[in-house]
Amino acid sequence: MSSFFRLTNAEVLIDGEFRKEPFSFENGIISNNFKTEVDLEGFWILPGIIDLHGDGFERHLNPRPSASFQMQLGLNSAERELSVNGITTAYFAQAYSWEGGYKSTSYAKAFLKSLKDYRKNCLTDIRAQLRYEILMPEAIDELINLIKLSGIDYLAYNNHIPVAQQLWKDFPERIEGWAAKSNRTGSQLMQVVDQLAENAPSLKKKLTALAEQLSNLGIKSASHDDRNKDERSYYNGLGATICEFPTSLATAQHASSNGNPIIMGAPNVVRGGSQSGSISAVSLIEADLCDALVSDYYYPALCGSMWSLHDNEILKFEKAWGLLSSGPAKALSLKSKGKLELGYDADFIIMDPERRVIEATFCKGKPTYLGGKLAGLILEKMVT
Repeated sequence: MSSFFRLTNAEVLIDGEFRKEPFSFENGIISNNFKTEVDLEGFWILPGIIDLHGDGFERHLNPRPSASFQMQLGLNSAERELSVNGITTAYFAQAYSWEGGYKSTSYAKAFLKSLKDYRKNCLTDIRAQLRYEILMPEAIDELINLIKLSGIDYLAYNNHIPVAQQLWKDFPERIEGWAAKSNRTGSQLMQVVDQLAENAPSLKKKLTALAEQLSNLGIKSASHDDRNKDERSYYNGLGATICEFPTSLATAQHASSNGNPIIMGAPNVVRGGSQSGSISAVSLIEADLCDALVSDYYYPALCGSMWSLHDNEILKFEKAWGLLSSGPAKALSLKSKGKLELGYDADFIIMDPERRVIEATFCKGKPTYLGGKLAGLILEKMVT
């Protein structure tokens, strides 16, 4: 296959606006050099999607609570789903939790090892975001060793203990469903929850030590579902500068005043609100209080959210796309990603805007997905 191309006559998204100019890439990098020219009249070229938090991969590894599959098989299937949805960099949000099942610490360790092995041969840039439940009893050194071994560069602080305790009071049937995922009763799960809650007095010292080590390793961190200003300030003080899924306008405003990037879920945009009853992502976007959208639990929502924002006249498509590309790249300091500029990774999407479908996804200049009429056109040029 030829190693450098120029794509002509397409509308190329650069700095939030479409420009009809040639787009070239060479050996995985955007460049001015080319060997083969392909006419893409009628198509759009967009920066690849950077998904900072997605757990849709879980369905490929564990399609049913009682039916799990070999991890390499599931990861391969998950990568295929990423590619057809235009995702070139994906953070698989893996829980490190008391919840058990595929969110347990033992499962997390096995998954991270499997992902590390899988990454050696995959084309999509797949990484892991470790969702750390802060009241877990394991020693910090054990967690840090896992982070180093797995090559993790992003950790999110989670605390679902108060949520579980409140649900047990108000909606015990939901706890029963939660517990069933790890083959436990609600009472058995709550026994674990109440025991872990007793670790709260020593939490500050523990998290301060963890934050110091994360900082020394250059690992980015976020907090998840901050409910108020005090929670956001606490985690910001630990170096968790990313605010992931704030549950109120006041919390988001406080995060913004501190210069903290704010992440919201694309399904929230597509569905017109949060499935858990928290604040609407659209309201934060309208208030300029959202820096990135993520797949959360549904990969197709990423592109879908762009069209929703466009059709509802909230943001033009070309402006909204930054929430999937340059915004996430900036939040996580991914310096060679998120823009179609010289020297950046050749991570991009080719879209048919009339049909509103992705017809190609390229990661570092290599096609991970080709479909529709574009497939024949490009493959004809690529095979020498």
